[in-house]
Amino acid sequence: IPNHITVGEDLILNAYLMLEIHSLYVSNKSFYNYVISSESMMHKCNVDNFRHYIDVSTELKKISYINQDDINVYLFHAFISEIRKVAKSSDNYNLFKEIISKNEEIAKLHKYAKKANIERYDFEFIIKYILVKLSNWPLIYFVCKYS
Repeated sequence: IPNHITVGEDLILNAYLMLEIHSLYVSNKSFYNYVISSESMMHKCNVDNFRHYIDVSTELKKISYINQDDINVYLFHAFISEIRKVAKSSDNYNLFKEIISKNEEIAKLHKYAKKANIERYDFEFIIKYILVKLSNWPLIYFVCKYS
């Protein structure tokens, strides 16, 4: 995994490991505890995260069994997650719009997010997808800020 990837490196590692396994055992025992902290890097507004997701998608494209639509769905989730952080940290819509309009990685992520095939998802996800497809920034802001 390239050193410059600091977000999503575990996803890439697991994707590569799946190429090497010959059998799999599933257990209901907990071997790993993931601690969620509101103060962690993953919960803070950081527009650099948008670039990290693009870097992860570039690495995922190198893995034979991962198709472009799976990557687009991953990027859609990343886009919504990061846009939500920007919305929640913005005092108002104008500040939100200023932040997202200045960052070209946001535009790249948005382009991929609009291509995601989301037919297997729940109602809330579909609403967010429709907003992303329509590029309705005021509604995206409202939904991400208050949901």
